[in-house]
Amino acid sequence: MLDMIRNLARDTLFRPRLAARALQDWTLSVATVTEAALLLACLSTLSKYLLLRYLTSLNFEEDVVISGPPIGDVIVQFGAIYVASVTIQVLGRMFNRNIPLIQSLKLYIWFNLVFFVMATALLGLAAVLPAVAAAMSIALVLWSIYAVGQFWAEMLGGNNPILGFVLVLTAMILASILTVLAADVIGIPMMELAQRV
Repeated sequence: MLDMIRNLARDTLFRPRLAARALQDWTLSVATVTEAALLLACLSTLSKYLLLRYLTSLNFEEDVVISGPPIGDVIVQFGAIYVASVTIQVLGRMFNRNIPLIQSLKLYIWFNLVFFVMATALLGLAAVLPAVAAAMSIALVLWSIYAVGQFWAEMLGGNNPILGFVLVLTAMILASILTVLAADVIGIPMMELAQRV
């Protein structure tokens, strides 16, 4: 299993279309995919918390603190993962491509997990070699655009990575908007910066 994950990670970095093909062939249960989605939601929430902690450490004119429980963000992030995957599924039908939800989830979760690991490593590098990290961050952005396009071009069964990138970007934006609006309507509290009382 570890060898499969290692090979998949290597292909994701250098041959994302091949990685997408291999990932589609993986047989994973709904429970496993749900647990992976929950892990990604927790990591996304942790990233937001660390970003807010960093912002509070800056010299603001007014004292600010982080308010709101992290569980609200986990719920919203978890919902966003499913909404984005469903949106990709719906958009795929516009191009006469029937994408199973489980396949959409697998690719979406896997790519974001790999991106999280790479971004975390980049932050660690920034603490030691900031100049190198700055150059690597540009490479990470360019790789992300390329890999996302290749991943979803393979899923759509075509050779147009630009279409794949636009499809996923659209899905992510819609998912973020819809889940944040839903959380606001339902009243789910989320972490935010607030003035110290």
